[in-house]
Amino acid sequence: DHVIGVLMTQYRLDRLAERLKQVHVGEHGFMIVLDHTGTVAAHAFVDVQAREYREYQDLPGVRAALAGQLWTGRIVDPLTNEPMIASFVPATVGSARWVVIALQPATAADQVIGSLAWQLGAGAAIVALGGLAAVLALGRVSNRNRQLAEALDAQNRTLTTERNMLRNLIDTIPDHIFIKDAAGRYVLDNAAHARFHGLAAPADVVGRQMEELFNAEMAERYRADDERVLRAGQSILTREEQITN
Repeated sequence: DHVIGVLMTQYRLDRLAERLKQVHVGEHGFMIVLDHTGTVAAHAFVDVQAREYREYQDLPGVRAALAGQLWTGRIVDPLTNEPMIASFVPATVGSARWVVIALQPATAADQVIGSLAWQLGAGAAIVALGGLAAVLALGRVSNRNRQLAEALDAQNRTLTTERNMLRNLIDTIPDHIFIKDAAGRYVLDNAAHARFHGLAAPADVVGRQMEELFNAEMAERYRADDERVLRAGQSILTREEQITN
């Protein structure tokens, strides 16, 4: 394969800044755009041509947005040292992820928090070069995230309860219950099987190979059985055998 050319997309940052000035975040808020490195690419009121502004890079909202997550919270603007309420939205530009920030002075934020969604959508639309995903309304996102978190927490509690019940069941059964991976390592064991091998707990079996628990002849036979089951996809049932640890 040979490289035959390079496709480039260019735009003027000064024009981007002018467009940001047209987007009003409340009465005193403004918009910022950061590139994929967290450097200011466009600012409604700062001349980014004068120097590189990297002061926003370490903000938690920037790290979250560069990871593809929406983040809203209270920050101190590193350029003005003013307490702000800010929302950070990931924006896809070409194959890179940029960040659109809507900031509002904390003292006035309560009056406009409901309208931030529109400003973020407008700011992201300015940045996008064709393939920018739509920004959801902040109120709906917050409510939806809360509902999802509550549902996930309930589901986790249910799964934890069911897992504990299953764990108690397999440890109470006097029969040997265990699971091995394709390489023959034990990944789950029950108390009866661990006691049979003279071990204190099922965790002492997990990670071991059959050769560590049985003599060479029996380990070879069990490994052959496992390989046959994996290869044919059929269980071995109703076979009686005598085993020794």
